[in-house]
Amino acid sequence: MWGLKKKGYSDHIIRFVRKALLVIEKGCGLDDPDAVTGWIARLDAADSYKRNLCYAYQHYLKHHELEWNRPRYYSREKLPKIPSEKTISMIIAASRSTLALQLSMSMETGLRPVELLSLRVKDVDMEKGIIYPSSAKHGSARALPIKSKTCNMLKVYVSEANQGLNDKLFNQTSEEYAKAFRYVRNKISNKLQDPTIKTMRLYDLRHFFATTLYHQTKDI
Repeated sequence: MWGLKKKGYSDHIIRFVRKALLVIEKGCGLDDPDAVTGWIARLDAADSYKRNLCYAYQHYLKHHELEWNRPRYYSREKLPKIPSEKTISMIIAASRSTLALQLSMSMETGLRPVELLSLRVKDVDMEKGIIYPSSAKHGSARALPIKSKTCNMLKVYVSEANQGLNDKLFNQTSEEYAKAFRYVRNKISNKLQDPTIKTMRLYDLRHFFATTLYHQTKDI
């Protein structure tokens, strides 16, 4: 992992590679590329997941100067299921204050979880309610407005945390954010006896934002 860090890979990528390598190590070990190829092929999993495992294992082999005929797996595209605003609002209402703030910001800006958790206090104009994020995938610079209610929640949060301009807004990883979201989502699903709510992913808040924006602008 230190090798990836020295090459400038983000902490998000490093955590992903570490997690994937732990899965492979538990399944068949890491030191026999042929065994890893067979193990991945036999997995009852989507090709996109197998592709991610191969990506992580490629880093391991490159670091140890080992050769591998990397299998080819491709992600099959499908339209995302867009959650309703009512469902999102129920989850936000059932969340503790910090998670409610995070989910509101995700819903209103379409930020990726890793982008949201990379924000610093100085990236937010508290007076105008505008966020200036750094893109996780080399995208264009953006200025994203948030609602006044969310901005007020953010002001209270920053004040109570006594944060400085260079402090990160949320001292949390994207995995921890997703875990907290799933806990509340599942709680709502069980309470309403609606198992379809459990299919909602944190990333679907980004799709909700994009779909809503398109309906408003009719500009792809």
